[in-house]
Amino acid sequence: MRSLVLGCAVVVAGATLAGGQAVAAPSTGSAGNAGTAFSDPYYFDAGTAPWVLRGADVNRDGKPDIITANAGSTTVNGTTYGGLKGVSVLLNTTATGAGTPSFTAPRQFVAGIGTLSVEIADLDGDGAPEILTSNFFDTGANGISILRNLTPAGGTTAEFAAPINLPTGAFPSLVKIIDINADGKLDLVTGDAGIPFGLGITVLLNTSQLGGPITFTPPVQFLGGSVAEGLAVGDINNDGRDDILVSNTTTSNVAVLVNTTAPGSLTPTFNTTQEWVVTSTDAQLADLDGDGRLDMIIARTAGGFSVRLNRTTPGAPTAEFGEDIVNDLIGEVTRAQGTLGVVTEGLAVADFDGDGSPDIAANNDFPIPGYSISVFTNHTQPGARTVALSGPDGYHGSQWIIGTNSITTADFNGDGKPDLATGNVPSLAVEDNVLVHGGISVLLNAQ
Repeated sequence: MRSLVLGCAVVVAGATLAGGQAVAAPSTGSAGNAGTAFSDPYYFDAGTAPWVLRGADVNRDGKPDIITANAGSTTVNGTTYGGLKGVSVLLNTTATGAGTPSFTAPRQFVAGIGTLSVEIADLDGDGAPEILTSNFFDTGANGISILRNLTPAGGTTAEFAAPINLPTGAFPSLVKIIDINADGKLDLVTGDAGIPFGLGITVLLNTSQLGGPITFTPPVQFLGGSVAEGLAVGDINNDGRDDILVSNTTTSNVAVLVNTTAPGSLTPTFNTTQEWVVTSTDAQLADLDGDGRLDMIIARTAGGFSVRLNRTTPGAPTAEFGEDIVNDLIGEVTRAQGTLGVVTEGLAVADFDGDGSPDIAANNDFPIPGYSISVFTNHTQPGARTVALSGPDGYHGSQWIIGTNSITTADFNGDGKPDLATGNVPSLAVEDNVLVHGGISVLLNAQ
């Protein structure tokens, strides 16, 4: 699991020094039956141990840039030790339709200590998205860092203000944005280490005023589980309000929180149900069977991923996915999707083959003897009892034996097809000086 391999990854990064920035690797795609096609990986530099990465348009030039959360970060109470900063930003310089991606060198920005997750959202309404991080090795006082975006539109250098820090539950590993109380403002939710350090889910409601400072309510905790490694938000019961789904590795549960918060209220409320997925890691929501309901996709430390089709009645106060607990656990053995690796850490969902249905890409740590990236195409029909996937097609991402730690998707070259990017833990940067290279892999969609 991500939280347990951090120490090992930083040691590897510190002991293995590479040369200049790498170029595309030799051809490595498998002969799977999914029907996808991606380029060989192109490697780019990041900070120290890039844990989670996202694609978002930081400088508003119409191209998705890359932002990473660097788990090796060491900023404590405003002081950064060893020059290890929590966020890397790479601006996208790829020409539209180009067959080779290009990005600026990474700029490193201060966040917290042990920055495990990053999200991008415009919190102050000025059109420029902020960076939000969760800082795992903080006990909660500075669990979230918000970096206000100062980058000019079309600018060629990323600029962000010093972080605004907010309290959370203890050891927050993930952060997402969600409008919980339907007031048009983006609220925050974190997945935390949970029991016995806290309840596992923390919610902060946005009280910022247009043009004023960014402010939030004090944190409120809800029961989730132990060691949150997956967090997703979306309207699970089709009532027009976003709900929360958090997957927990140690307790092998997925807590589904249906949002019951009154519009405009500053007191969040939820109805919680539990699903069971063995050693669950990353979590995603997507309508795989085309019935208008968001289905659950959960990666597993034990390898592979599980899909639970959404059977929630529209407007229902509680969620229902799949079967009862006995059949859910039987399905873990009989219907889990293998991903050609030992530890499946992350998921990315997009229409990779262009047929109009969402497909699934997964990344693996320690992909021995398989691949660090697996891509499945989706052929599930409305009303199906189980998901129908083809594949996987396998691709190499990281140049390191430890594999890839996270995965995301965005159209990096503007050709209308979703590409893939991975975070590769063995990476080391002191300030803006990269010592261990290749912390990010980008694979262009060649479908």
